[in-house]
Amino acid sequence: MNSDTYRMVWKETGGAPVSGPPAGEGFGSRLITLSVQGQLGGTLQRRWNEAGLEVELTVPVAQLNRSVTLRR
Repeated sequence: MNSDTYRMVWKETGGAPVSGPPAGEGFGSRLITLSVQGQLGGTLQRRWNEAGLEVELTVPVAQLNRSVTLRR
């Protein structure tokens, strides 16, 4: 990873123990995948740890700058 890439890690803790991914994918999960991979050209990884879900996403910074420019 370099300065041209934005990386965010989301970790959930304190909930019920997690034994693995759910049987199906909900609307929110599909929307996140569509946004990160489809619209922003990034990557999305989900890890189902015993302590909770961990999500890591990486997005090219140029795509984030483009989004801000489009809103002005």
